[in-house]
Amino acid sequence: MMQLWLIILVYLTYTGLIYITPSIGIYNPTLLRIRDYLFNHDSYKLFMMILGYILTLLSLLCPIKPGPIVLGDFLVSVFLFTSALNFTLIYINKEPSIVIEEKIIKRHRNYAIIIFIVTFLHFLLPNWVIL
Repeated sequence: MMQLWLIILVYLTYTGLIYITPSIGIYNPTLLRIRDYLFNHDSYKLFMMILGYILTLLSLLCPIKPGPIVLGDFLVSVFLFTSALNFTLIYINKEPSIVIEEKIIKRHRNYAIIIFIVTFLHFLLPNWVIL
């Protein structure tokens, strides 16, 4: 299912951009506006949360051929699930999480870089079974 593959790539890229916004948002105000939109609209948070869980389930059950039916794209599914959990925590808190601490910013930046690496590898080599 190549359409699912494209949606997963867009979702992971968007999640990585949300994570890296506190680090590079000063240089790109569009990212700050997108992040503020996310934090200010509950329906958008709910949509991203539900979409993340659906994509996680579908990536496990419907991998790109010749992947196994049960495992699917396991590493991608792990990152989809953690992204969906992050959107769930944002939805439950109901408040914008303004990240000020440098340690948290570095952790989010590192996680975003890992997401970008997994997304890029999944884009270049979609037929790798576990990646």
